[in-house]
Amino acid sequence: MPLLFFLGQLAFRRLYYGQWVPNTALIKVAFTPERVAAGLAYVREGWNDLRPLSDLGAAALVFGLIQREHRVRFAILAGNVCAWLLYVACVGGDIFPAARHLVPVVVLLTFALVEAMRRLEQRAMRWVPLALGLATCAVCALLWVDQPERDANRRAITERWEWEGEATGRLLQTTFGDSGAVVAVTAAGCIAYWSELDAIDMLGLNDRYLAEHPPPDIGHGMLGHEHGNGAYVLGRAPDLIVFDVGGGPSYRAGREMAATEAFARDYQPVRFEARSPRVHEGVFYLRRSSPRTGIRASSEGLVVPGYLLLTRTPTIIGARGGLVAAVARGERAFAKLDAPIPPGATFRIDSHPPDAARATIDPRHPQLLVVSTDREESVEIEQITIHPPP
Repeated sequence: MPLLFFLGQLAFRRLYYGQWVPNTALIKVAFTPERVAAGLAYVREGWNDLRPLSDLGAAALVFGLIQREHRVRFAILAGNVCAWLLYVACVGGDIFPAARHLVPVVVLLTFALVEAMRRLEQRAMRWVPLALGLATCAVCALLWVDQPERDANRRAITERWEWEGEATGRLLQTTFGDSGAVVAVTAAGCIAYWSELDAIDMLGLNDRYLAEHPPPDIGHGMLGHEHGNGAYVLGRAPDLIVFDVGGGPSYRAGREMAATEAFARDYQPVRFEARSPRVHEGVFYLRRSSPRTGIRASSEGLVVPGYLLLTRTPTIIGARGGLVAAVARGERAFAKLDAPIPPGATFRIDSHPPDAARATIDPRHPQLLVVSTDREESVEIEQITIHPPP
Protein backbone atom coordinates (compact mmCIF):
# COMPACT_ATOMS: atom_id res chain seq x y z
CA MET A 1 0.00 0.00 0.00
CA PRO A 2 2.75 2.60 0.79
CA LEU A 3 4.33 1.76 -2.58
CA LEU A 4 1.03 2.46 -4.34
CA PHE A 5 0.77 5.87 -2.66
CA PHE A 6 4.37 6.65 -3.59
CA LEU A 7 3.85 5.67 -7.22
CA GLY A 8 0.60 7.62 -7.36
CA GLN A 9 2.30 10.77 -6.08
CA LEU A 10 5.16 10.24 -8.50
CA ALA A 11 2.77 9.86 -11.44
CA PHE A 12 0.83 12.97 -10.44
CA ARG A 13 4.02 15.03 -10.14
CA ARG A 14 5.21 13.88 -13.53
CA LEU A 15 1.87 14.56 -15.25
CA TYR A 16 1.13 17.87 -13.54
CA TYR A 17 4.57 19.43 -13.08
CA GLY A 18 6.54 17.54 -15.71
CA GLN A 19 9.20 16.54 -13.16
CA TRP A 20 10.14 13.33 -11.39
CA VAL A 21 11.35 15.19 -8.30
CA PRO A 22 10.02 18.23 -6.37
CA ASN A 23 11.09 21.71 -7.40
CA THR A 24 13.05 22.04 -4.16
CA ALA A 25 15.19 19.05 -5.15
CA LEU A 26 16.24 20.84 -8.33
CA ILE A 27 17.25 23.83 -6.21
CA LYS A 28 19.08 22.03 -3.41
CA VAL A 29 20.61 18.83 -4.74
CA ALA A 30 24.09 18.98 -6.26
CA PHE A 31 26.54 16.12 -5.94
CA THR A 32 29.76 18.00 -5.24
CA PRO A 33 32.49 17.28 -2.68
CA GLU A 34 31.56 20.42 -0.73
CA ARG A 35 27.90 19.45 -0.55
CA VAL A 36 28.57 15.86 0.52
CA ALA A 37 31.07 17.05 3.14
CA ALA A 38 28.44 19.43 4.51
CA GLY A 39 25.92 16.59 4.56
CA LEU A 40 28.26 14.28 6.47
CA ALA A 41 28.94 17.06 8.98
CA TYR A 42 25.18 17.58 9.36
CA VAL A 43 24.63 13.87 10.07
CA ARG A 44 27.54 13.75 12.53
CA GLU A 45 26.42 16.85 14.44
CA GLY A 46 22.79 15.77 14.39
CA TRP A 47 23.67 12.33 15.72
CA ASN A 48 25.72 13.94 18.48
CA ASP A 49 22.86 16.28 19.40
CA LEU A 50 20.48 13.32 19.69
CA ARG A 51 22.66 11.50 22.21
CA PRO A 52 22.13 9.36 24.21
CA LEU A 53 19.00 8.38 22.24
CA SER A 54 20.95 7.90 19.02
CA ASP A 55 23.61 5.69 20.64
CA LEU A 56 21.02 3.61 22.49
CA GLY A 57 19.07 3.15 19.29
CA ALA A 58 22.21 2.01 17.47
CA ALA A 59 22.95 -0.42 20.31
CA ALA A 60 19.39 -1.76 20.05
CA LEU A 61 19.90 -2.37 16.33
CA VAL A 62 23.16 -4.25 16.97
CA PHE A 63 21.46 -6.29 19.71
CA GLY A 64 18.64 -7.23 17.35
CA LEU A 65 20.92 -8.10 14.45
CA ILE A 66 22.85 -10.64 16.52
CA GLN A 67 19.61 -12.34 17.60
CA ARG A 68 19.03 -14.92 14.89
CA GLU A 69 15.30 -15.33 15.44
CA HIS A 70 14.56 -11.57 15.13
CA ARG A 71 17.29 -10.55 12.70
CA VAL A 72 15.00 -9.77 9.75
CA ARG A 73 12.89 -7.28 11.69
CA PHE A 74 15.92 -5.39 12.97
CA ALA A 75 17.60 -5.57 9.56
CA ILE A 76 14.64 -3.72 8.04
CA LEU A 77 14.98 -0.97 10.66
CA ALA A 78 18.76 -0.78 10.28
CA GLY A 79 18.51 -0.66 6.50
CA ASN A 80 16.06 2.24 6.64
CA VAL A 81 18.24 4.14 9.14
CA CYS A 82 21.34 3.74 6.99
CA ALA A 83 19.49 4.61 3.78
CA TRP A 84 18.04 7.79 5.27
CA LEU A 85 21.35 8.92 6.76
CA LEU A 86 23.02 8.32 3.39
CA TYR A 87 20.30 10.33 1.64
CA VAL A 88 20.65 13.26 4.07
CA ALA A 89 24.42 13.25 3.65
CA CYS A 90 24.20 13.19 -0.16
CA VAL A 91 21.77 16.13 -0.37
CA GLY A 92 23.93 18.26 1.90
CA GLY A 93 21.92 18.22 5.11
CA ASP A 94 20.07 21.39 6.01
CA ILE A 95 20.73 25.00 7.03
CA PHE A 96 18.25 25.16 9.90
CA PRO A 97 19.12 24.18 13.48
CA ALA A 98 17.94 21.19 15.52
CA ALA A 99 18.49 18.49 12.85
CA ARG A 100 14.93 18.35 11.53
CA HIS A 101 16.00 16.02 8.70
CA LEU A 102 16.87 13.35 11.27
CA VAL A 103 13.32 13.07 12.62
CA PRO A 104 12.69 9.86 10.59
CA VAL A 105 15.83 8.39 12.17
CA VAL A 106 14.48 9.21 15.64
CA VAL A 107 11.29 7.31 14.82
CA LEU A 108 13.17 4.29 13.46
CA LEU A 109 15.58 4.19 16.42
CA THR A 110 12.62 4.41 18.80
CA PHE A 111 11.06 1.39 17.09
CA ALA A 112 14.37 -0.44 17.51
CA LEU A 113 14.57 0.44 21.21
CA VAL A 114 11.01 -0.68 21.89
CA GLU A 115 11.55 -3.92 19.99
CA ALA A 116 14.82 -4.61 21.83
CA MET A 117 13.18 -3.96 25.21
CA ARG A 118 10.41 -6.40 24.34
CA ARG A 119 12.97 -9.09 23.59
CA LEU A 120 14.80 -8.42 26.85
CA GLU A 121 11.57 -8.55 28.86
CA GLN A 122 10.84 -12.01 27.48
CA ARG A 123 13.87 -13.36 29.27
CA ALA A 124 13.26 -15.19 32.55
CA MET A 125 15.33 -12.91 34.79
CA ARG A 126 13.03 -10.90 37.09
CA TRP A 127 15.37 -7.93 37.33
CA VAL A 128 15.22 -7.18 33.60
CA PRO A 129 11.88 -5.24 33.57
CA LEU A 130 12.93 -3.22 36.61
CA ALA A 131 16.31 -2.45 35.06
CA LEU A 132 14.69 -1.39 31.80
CA GLY A 133 12.26 0.87 33.65
CA LEU A 134 15.02 2.52 35.65
CA ALA A 135 17.16 2.93 32.53
CA THR A 136 14.26 4.52 30.66
CA CYS A 137 13.67 7.01 33.49
CA ALA A 138 17.37 7.84 33.61
CA VAL A 139 17.56 8.45 29.86
CA CYS A 140 14.44 10.63 29.91
CA ALA A 141 15.84 12.67 32.79
CA LEU A 142 19.14 13.10 30.96
CA LEU A 143 17.36 14.22 27.79
CA TRP A 144 15.22 16.66 29.78
CA VAL A 145 18.32 18.26 31.31
CA ASP A 146 20.69 18.03 28.36
CA GLN A 147 18.61 18.77 25.26
CA PRO A 148 17.70 22.41 26.08
CA GLU A 149 21.41 23.16 26.54
CA ARG A 150 22.45 21.82 23.16
CA ASP A 151 23.63 24.66 20.92
CA ALA A 152 21.50 23.55 17.96
CA ASN A 153 18.37 23.38 20.10
CA ARG A 154 19.07 26.76 21.69
CA ARG A 155 19.44 28.25 18.22
CA ALA A 156 16.10 26.74 17.23
CA ILE A 157 14.52 28.58 20.17
CA THR A 158 16.36 31.90 19.88
CA GLU A 159 16.32 32.22 16.07
CA ARG A 160 13.59 34.79 15.47
CA TRP A 161 14.18 36.33 12.05
CA GLU A 162 11.22 34.37 10.69
CA TRP A 163 8.94 36.24 13.10
CA GLU A 164 10.44 39.56 12.04
CA GLY A 165 9.28 38.44 8.61
CA GLU A 166 5.78 38.16 10.02
CA ALA A 167 5.92 41.84 11.02
CA THR A 168 7.16 42.79 7.55
CA GLY A 169 4.57 40.64 5.81
CA ARG A 170 1.67 41.97 7.85
CA LEU A 171 2.77 45.55 7.13
CA LEU A 172 2.76 44.80 3.40
CA GLN A 173 -0.61 43.08 3.65
CA THR A 174 -2.14 46.04 5.48
CA THR A 175 -0.88 48.50 2.89
CA PHE A 176 -1.00 46.56 -0.38
CA GLY A 177 -3.29 43.62 0.33
CA ASP A 178 -6.10 44.81 -1.95
CA SER A 179 -3.89 46.34 -4.64
CA GLY A 180 -3.03 43.21 -6.59
CA ALA A 181 0.66 43.94 -6.09
CA VAL A 182 3.31 41.31 -6.79
CA VAL A 183 6.21 41.03 -4.35
CA ALA A 184 9.59 39.44 -5.10
CA VAL A 185 11.04 37.76 -2.02
CA THR A 186 13.91 35.63 -0.80
CA ALA A 187 12.12 34.61 2.43
CA ALA A 188 9.02 33.18 0.76
CA GLY A 189 8.11 31.10 3.80
CA CYS A 190 7.26 34.16 5.90
CA ILE A 191 6.99 37.27 3.67
CA ALA A 192 4.79 35.69 1.00
CA TYR A 193 2.75 33.84 3.63
CA TRP A 194 2.02 36.77 5.90
CA SER A 195 1.59 39.39 3.18
CA GLU A 196 -0.83 37.18 1.22
CA LEU A 197 0.47 38.84 -1.97
CA ASP A 198 1.30 37.06 -5.20
CA ALA A 199 5.02 36.40 -4.95
CA ILE A 200 8.11 35.68 -7.01
CA ASP A 201 10.53 33.43 -5.12
CA MET A 202 13.93 34.86 -6.04
CA LEU A 203 15.72 31.77 -4.68
CA GLY A 204 13.70 29.51 -6.95
CA LEU A 205 12.29 27.08 -4.39
CA ASN A 206 8.82 27.87 -5.74
CA ASP A 207 9.84 29.02 -9.22
CA ARG A 208 10.09 26.55 -12.08
CA TYR A 209 12.17 28.77 -14.36
CA LEU A 210 14.90 29.32 -11.78
CA ALA A 211 14.90 25.66 -10.80
CA GLU A 212 15.40 24.59 -14.41
CA HIS A 213 18.09 27.20 -15.10
CA PRO A 214 20.75 26.61 -12.42
CA PRO A 215 23.91 28.70 -12.20
CA PRO A 216 27.14 27.06 -13.38
CA ASP A 217 28.68 27.04 -9.90
CA ILE A 218 25.83 25.29 -8.06
CA GLY A 219 26.92 23.00 -5.26
CA HIS A 220 29.67 25.21 -3.92
CA GLY A 221 27.66 27.78 -1.96
CA MET A 222 24.93 27.98 0.65
CA LEU A 223 22.42 25.15 0.38
CA GLY A 224 19.16 26.29 -1.20
CA HIS A 225 20.42 29.85 -1.71
CA GLU A 226 22.54 29.56 -4.85
CA HIS A 227 19.91 30.01 -7.56
CA GLY A 228 18.81 33.42 -8.75
CA ASN A 229 18.68 35.60 -11.83
CA GLY A 230 18.49 39.37 -11.48
CA ALA A 231 17.50 39.95 -15.11
CA TYR A 232 14.69 37.41 -14.81
CA VAL A 233 13.27 39.08 -11.69
CA LEU A 234 13.49 42.59 -13.15
CA GLY A 235 11.91 41.31 -16.35
CA ARG A 236 8.83 40.26 -14.40
CA ALA A 237 8.60 43.82 -13.00
CA PRO A 238 7.47 43.07 -9.44
CA ASP A 239 5.78 45.97 -7.67
CA LEU A 240 7.72 45.31 -4.47
CA ILE A 241 11.01 43.61 -3.68
CA VAL A 242 11.90 42.38 -0.19
CA PHE A 243 15.32 40.89 0.49
CA ASP A 244 15.44 38.61 3.53
CA VAL A 245 12.90 40.13 5.97
CA GLY A 246 13.70 43.74 5.11
CA GLY A 247 17.38 44.12 4.29
CA GLY A 248 19.51 45.27 1.39
CA PRO A 249 20.04 43.36 -1.87
CA SER A 250 21.30 39.86 -1.11
CA TYR A 251 22.03 36.52 -2.74
CA ARG A 252 22.61 36.10 -6.46
CA ALA A 253 19.48 37.88 -7.72
CA GLY A 254 19.97 40.81 -5.35
CA ARG A 255 23.62 41.27 -6.24
CA GLU A 256 22.87 41.14 -9.96
CA MET A 257 19.97 43.59 -9.70
CA ALA A 258 21.92 46.03 -7.53
CA ALA A 259 24.58 46.21 -10.25
CA THR A 260 22.10 47.41 -12.91
CA GLU A 261 20.97 50.91 -13.80
CA ALA A 262 17.39 49.66 -14.15
CA PHE A 263 17.17 48.71 -10.47
CA ALA A 264 18.53 52.07 -9.30
CA ARG A 265 16.26 53.94 -11.70
CA ASP A 266 13.01 52.04 -11.28
CA TYR A 267 13.04 50.97 -7.62
CA GLN A 268 13.06 53.22 -4.58
CA PRO A 269 14.04 51.95 -1.13
CA VAL A 270 11.30 52.56 1.43
CA ARG A 271 12.33 52.39 5.08
CA PHE A 272 9.64 51.11 7.40
CA GLU A 273 8.97 50.40 11.03
CA ALA A 274 6.53 47.56 11.62
CA ARG A 275 4.87 47.64 15.03
CA SER A 276 2.59 44.60 14.93
CA PRO A 277 2.84 41.93 16.18
CA ARG A 278 6.37 43.07 17.12
CA VAL A 279 8.58 46.06 16.38
CA HIS A 280 10.87 45.56 13.39
CA GLU A 281 12.66 48.06 11.17
CA GLY A 282 13.68 47.31 7.62
CA VAL A 283 13.53 48.37 4.01
CA PHE A 284 11.71 47.19 0.91
CA TYR A 285 12.09 48.33 -2.68
CA LEU A 286 9.10 49.76 -4.54
CA ARG A 287 8.72 50.16 -8.30
CA ARG A 288 8.08 53.87 -8.69
CA SER A 289 6.03 53.58 -11.88
CA SER A 290 3.78 50.77 -10.66
CA PRO A 291 0.08 51.69 -11.01
CA ARG A 292 -0.63 49.55 -7.95
CA THR A 293 2.00 50.79 -5.53
CA GLY A 294 3.89 53.72 -7.06
CA ILE A 295 3.28 57.16 -8.52
CA ARG A 296 0.19 56.94 -10.70
CA ALA A 297 -2.01 59.14 -12.86
CA SER A 298 -5.65 59.71 -11.92
CA SER A 299 -8.52 61.78 -13.28
CA GLU A 300 -7.49 64.56 -10.88
CA GLY A 301 -3.78 64.54 -11.61
CA LEU A 302 -0.65 62.77 -10.44
CA VAL A 303 -0.93 60.84 -7.16
CA VAL A 304 2.21 60.44 -5.05
CA PRO A 305 1.91 57.96 -2.14
CA GLY A 306 3.14 59.38 1.14
CA TYR A 307 5.48 56.46 1.75
CA LEU A 308 7.61 57.63 -1.19
CA LEU A 309 8.59 60.77 0.71
CA LEU A 310 12.16 60.83 1.96
CA THR A 311 12.02 61.62 5.67
CA ARG A 312 14.26 61.36 8.71
CA THR A 313 12.11 58.62 10.23
CA PRO A 314 10.87 55.31 8.77
CA THR A 315 7.38 55.00 7.33
CA ILE A 316 4.77 53.49 9.65
CA ILE A 317 1.23 52.17 9.55
CA GLY A 318 -0.87 55.29 10.09
CA ALA A 319 -3.88 55.89 12.29
CA ARG A 320 -6.24 55.24 9.39
CA GLY A 321 -4.39 52.15 8.13
CA GLY A 322 -1.83 51.89 5.38
CA LEU A 323 1.76 53.00 5.18
CA VAL A 324 2.42 56.72 5.74
CA ALA A 325 5.33 59.10 6.11
CA ALA A 326 5.49 61.03 9.38
CA VAL A 327 6.66 64.63 8.87
CA ALA A 328 7.72 66.65 11.90
CA ARG A 329 7.89 70.41 12.42
CA GLY A 330 10.97 71.91 10.86
CA GLU A 331 11.46 68.94 8.57
CA ARG A 332 11.29 69.00 4.78
CA ALA A 333 10.24 65.72 3.19
CA PHE A 334 11.04 65.16 -0.48
CA ALA A 335 9.66 63.09 -3.33
CA LYS A 336 11.50 63.03 -6.64
CA LEU A 337 9.29 62.86 -9.73
CA ASP A 338 10.26 61.67 -13.18
CA ALA A 339 9.40 65.01 -14.80
CA PRO A 340 9.39 68.65 -13.62
CA ILE A 341 6.24 69.84 -11.89
CA PRO A 342 4.70 72.51 -14.14
CA PRO A 343 4.40 76.05 -12.76
CA GLY A 344 0.90 76.80 -11.51
CA ALA A 345 0.23 73.24 -10.36
CA THR A 346 -1.76 72.91 -7.14
CA PHE A 347 -1.55 70.27 -4.44
CA ARG A 348 -3.95 68.37 -2.23
CA ILE A 349 -2.49 66.50 0.72
CA ASP A 350 -4.37 63.65 2.37
CA SER A 351 -3.02 63.61 5.90
CA HIS A 352 -3.85 62.85 9.50
CA PRO A 353 -4.81 65.22 10.96
CA PRO A 354 -6.24 66.83 7.81
CA ASP A 355 -5.04 70.16 6.43
CA ALA A 356 -1.92 69.99 8.57
CA ALA A 357 0.80 70.02 5.90
CA ARG A 358 1.68 71.93 2.77
CA ALA A 359 3.40 71.00 -0.49
CA THR A 360 5.65 73.15 -2.66
CA ILE A 361 8.11 72.78 -5.51
CA ASP A 362 11.83 73.13 -4.88
CA PRO A 363 12.71 76.23 -6.97
CA ARG A 364 16.16 74.87 -7.82
CA HIS A 365 14.93 71.38 -8.71
CA PRO A 366 11.42 71.45 -10.24
CA GLN A 367 11.24 67.65 -10.08
CA LEU A 368 11.36 67.74 -6.26
CA LEU A 369 8.10 67.83 -4.35
CA VAL A 370 8.60 69.27 -0.85
CA VAL A 371 6.22 68.61 2.07
CA SER A 372 6.42 70.37 5.44
CA THR A 373 4.30 71.26 8.47
CA ASP A 374 4.15 73.87 11.24
CA ARG A 375 2.43 71.58 13.74
CA GLU A 376 4.17 70.62 16.95
CA GLU A 377 3.16 66.97 16.49
CA SER A 378 4.13 64.85 13.51
CA VAL A 379 1.71 64.73 10.59
CA GLU A 380 0.98 61.46 8.80
CA ILE A 381 1.15 62.00 5.03
CA GLU A 382 -0.99 59.47 3.19
CA GLN A 383 -0.76 60.80 -0.36
CA ILE A 384 -0.28 64.00 -2.36
CA THR A 385 -2.30 64.75 -5.49
CA ILE A 386 -0.69 67.15 -7.96
CA HIS A 387 -3.35 68.97 -9.97
CA PRO A 388 -2.11 70.30 -13.33
CA PRO A 389 -2.38 74.04 -13.93
CA PRO A 390 -5.69 75.18 -15.47
